Amino acid sequence: MTTSRGRRWRLAGLLALGGAALLRAGADHLCPGARCRVPDFDAAALVALHAMQTPTLDALFRTVTHAGGLAVLAPLAALVAFIDWRAGRGRDAGFVPLALMLGWALARIGKELVLRPRPEIFAALVPLPASSSFPSGHAAQVAAFALALALRPGARLPWPAWPALALLVVVVCVARVYLQVHYPSDVLAGALAAALWVTALRVAPVWGGQR
Repeated sequence: MTTSRGRRWRLAGLLALGGAALLRAGADHLCPGARCRVPDFDAAALVALHAMQTPTLDALFRTVTHAGGLAVLAPLAALVAFIDWRAGRGRDAGFVPLALMLGWALARIGKELVLRPRPEIFAALVPLPASSSFPSGHAAQVAAFALALALRPGARLPWPAWPALALLVVVVCVARVYLQVHYPSDVLAGALAAALWVTALRVAPVWGGQR
């Protein structure tokens, strides 16, 4: 048992380091020597999505983007925690809120360390946030919430919910780029790093409903 717990802690540590290393590698690639650049991939995606803009899509993505904000996700995480607590899973009820806060913290720390400017190729369709661009907080938060909901201890998510959650993450990530407030590399880094951190949290042998 002790050996198994030790292996879980080591794996959790490796996954968490992987998430941090991913952000560090992205920062070194995008902003070498604190001088940020726009790779061809980022610029091409912004141009392509700008060409697709229509009033209908503008309204859709202005709405969808809120699904990655804390104003939406924090109450949902609290609701999931309450449901788990009422179901007798008190020890595990904090998993989803904690995972969401890890996603938020990861993005905030990354933004403070990597002061990448927001996209300026085209005008943004929503007010530009005051924070820096890398990584995307919305992407990190929605990825953390969706994966935590899918992996939460002691509960099994119906299989149709898995692609639905994946689609939610993808749509929010696309919305941030479509609205011209993030580069694709911002949302990819935020979502992937958050997924690694949430997986690390789930692997850690501290939850009652270990699978």
